[in-house]
Amino acid sequence: MIISENWLREWVDFDASFEELPELLTQVGLEAGAVSIVPSLPKGIVAGRVDLVAPHPDADGLSVCDVDGGRPEKYQIVCGAENVRVGMITALATPDTVLPNGQKISSQNLRGVTSDGMLCSGSELGLEDQSSGILELDPHLSPGQLLDEHLQLPDRLFEVELTPNRGDCLSFLGVARETATVTRGTLKEPTIKKVAQESSETRSITLDKPDDCPRYVGRVLSGVSSNTRSPDIIRERLRRSDVRSVDALVDITNYLMLETGQPMHAFDNDRLKGGIVVRRASPSEHLTLLDGQEITLSEDNLVIADDSGSIALGGIKGGSSTMISEHTSSLFLEAASFNPDCIAQTARQFSINSDAAHRFERGVDFHLPALAIERASAMVIELCGGTPGPLIDQTIPGCLPERRPIILRQARLERMLGTHLTSQDVDSAFVTARFDFVPVDSGWSVTPPSHRYDLTGEHDLIEEVARLIGYDQFESHPPRVRAGSQLAPEDILDLDRAKDLLVDLGYFEAITYSFVSSELQGLVSGSEKAIRLQNPIAAQFSEMRLTLLPGLLNALANNARRQMRDIRLFETGHVFKATLRQPKEQQFIGGVITGSATGTRWDQRGREVDFFDAKGHVESLMGMACSGKSLRFVQSEHPAYQSGQCAEIMLDETRVGQLGRISHDILMRLDLDQPVYAFEINFGLIREIKIPGYTSSSRYPSLSRDLSFIFPDGTSSQTIIDAIRQSAGDLLINLELIDLYKENPKTSTEKSLTFRLTLQSNSRNLKDEDADAVAHSVVSRISAEYDGVLRSS
Repeated sequence: MIISENWLREWVDFDASFEELPELLTQVGLEAGAVSIVPSLPKGIVAGRVDLVAPHPDADGLSVCDVDGGRPEKYQIVCGAENVRVGMITALATPDTVLPNGQKISSQNLRGVTSDGMLCSGSELGLEDQSSGILELDPHLSPGQLLDEHLQLPDRLFEVELTPNRGDCLSFLGVARETATVTRGTLKEPTIKKVAQESSETRSITLDKPDDCPRYVGRVLSGVSSNTRSPDIIRERLRRSDVRSVDALVDITNYLMLETGQPMHAFDNDRLKGGIVVRRASPSEHLTLLDGQEITLSEDNLVIADDSGSIALGGIKGGSSTMISEHTSSLFLEAASFNPDCIAQTARQFSINSDAAHRFERGVDFHLPALAIERASAMVIELCGGTPGPLIDQTIPGCLPERRPIILRQARLERMLGTHLTSQDVDSAFVTARFDFVPVDSGWSVTPPSHRYDLTGEHDLIEEVARLIGYDQFESHPPRVRAGSQLAPEDILDLDRAKDLLVDLGYFEAITYSFVSSELQGLVSGSEKAIRLQNPIAAQFSEMRLTLLPGLLNALANNARRQMRDIRLFETGHVFKATLRQPKEQQFIGGVITGSATGTRWDQRGREVDFFDAKGHVESLMGMACSGKSLRFVQSEHPAYQSGQCAEIMLDETRVGQLGRISHDILMRLDLDQPVYAFEINFGLIREIKIPGYTSSSRYPSLSRDLSFIFPDGTSSQTIIDAIRQSAGDLLINLELIDLYKENPKTSTEKSLTFRLTLQSNSRNLKDEDADAVAHSVVSRISAEYDGVLRSS
């Protein structure tokens, strides 16, 4: 929300410096940015009336204009704007004026015609980012009039970032209330007069779902001119608030939304069929929105309808069938109060983030609709003409948000804030905030105002008192913490050690949401059932994650889109499994890697990361955890990984994780054009580690034997390694796969694997006969069970 000083001061009188205001608002919970300045226009910029437009005698596309600039002689201006016309008021830069961009205006000869100045566009004056012609101003301006006062220049702006619970401050009225509170100023709420009825034209309103829409207010205005241009001050205030001006009718609804916080909508009354009904949509009902988007509705969606069907998505966006156009002559203005949860659910479902939805899902004061309709009616009549019908107010009082008194106990207040507060301090805070309250025996009974949806319990009032008195007014009381006498257990792997190892391997830590896209999660997890959120913060965050991969892959894709090629990311966090009784939460550690394995080096050719790089990183990580246990990688299939490059990580006989190359379908979904490898480990299953103990080294030398076997191509090397360990006996102290050979990598149906067995005894020197016996035992088993043929050379 961008705040203009000139507009804000129309709502509140305060003595504090405007430069101090952002800091004061930030201290009470409204994070405000630095002040920026909208400067005055140069003195030589005045209002000019175009009295004559003639073609340039020697240049196509140029016009020679006589312009009244407030002096006896008219200015002769050569202009190339297509929108210049007789009678228009525009901005005239007289000779010797220096424009905001540094350009100095002087009399010039342009293709044989003298130009005594310049007709300016909004962008040339710094009022617009882009302009398609010269600036058109209000027709009542007098030629020669300076434009600063007319456009309320200079001005100062700052932006307020609001937390979701303070939707009441998404307006100048809301920020004015807070400004009056922090500066001890005076709020100047305007007196809105009721518009007198001049016609009997009306329209019935039916509230089928009063829990979702307890109040709906409207009015018919006939005989309006829809193509009227908004006054300069409205257009300029909208521009400074980062809202595009469209026409008077649209600008009025946007202007009042910024001013009061009440979203509004205008229907073309002649396009409406019958009465207005606020109801839930029918299954598979269709609606085309103002922007042309066609959506298929469900029974969970609230719509505004007439006899022809749905005409607007309630509280979010209007429909195209009843939108106003340049031919509109009769309006139906509407303003309503909606249930925030209903609006939030529908906005998330269709991924629509309109200004109306942004406000309604945070809560809008249910007293505002009637006031907004009265003020909008008066502005429409003033700018566009029209004959007002009666105010139509359909309200179900029992369904409006209830404002119940909340008891604030003084003892609880002091215990939570850690200090003593006098009754006068608390009373002053409530008076400043304009709360209705009465003293009671235990403290105060406070009735929150209708615009404060966030005040629902005693804890909210405690926070309110603290922020109104000022957090800086409370003394700091550091907690007393007794240092523990016990050291961290040695048999538990500390998570920070695992993180440090991955950082040493070149990874960066990522922190992602526990909520993920159902589409991406389906690709990663297959048919595994996930926990769906009833009210997700956005459509792409509709499920609790079953795995860390969706977040890590999205983070990798975001980096890749920023031209990062070598990416290594890891994350530690919880995943959530759906079970019959209750969700199961487990801590995992995972990583993704892509790009170069070696970096760019002058002395050797670069190499891309592959499966074995990721496998090596997993082995390093598991090396800290699985001392004394057997770590194996077993080939498997998984929807997230490419077939043939996927393995289960086994610790003894327990599956603790997965490793592999991300599948092509997922890479296509994320627009990734290079291989990505990933791993994921259940950290809870590897945390228990063996405490290091002393073992004496053998003083006898070791022997080694290399055994080469020929196997069918599909034989798993891990299977052979397990068989060798089992058959070699206690003399085997180390086993390595040292060579893999295929005569033709593409067509060979067999492969050769060479293993190095290292043997050693703690009690004697080994002889060749001992090594031969071990080798014979290994060869016999491999030949009998795995069709392995010992190579002779």
